[in-house]
Amino acid sequence: MKQAQQMQAQMAKAQAELEEKTVEVTAAGGKIKVTANGAGEILSIKIDQAIVDPSDVEFLEAALRNTMTSEGQ
Repeated sequence: MKQAQQMQAQMAKAQAELEEKTVEVTAAGGKIKVTANGAGEILSIKIDQAIVDPSDVEFLEAALRNTMTSEGQ
């Protein structure tokens, strides 16, 4: 029982450490950057103005969706 409690404490510690780490994922040739923490929370999204085309919103939506999908992997 004591060993299980120690393992639980170690797992909780590891999870807390992971939540403090961040990961940055880029897409569209680096023009979209998404930063998230280890808990999976999105901290920031940066989009280069060069890819913002009001007549092609679908491209931006697809690129952002792809970035978010990559972040989750």
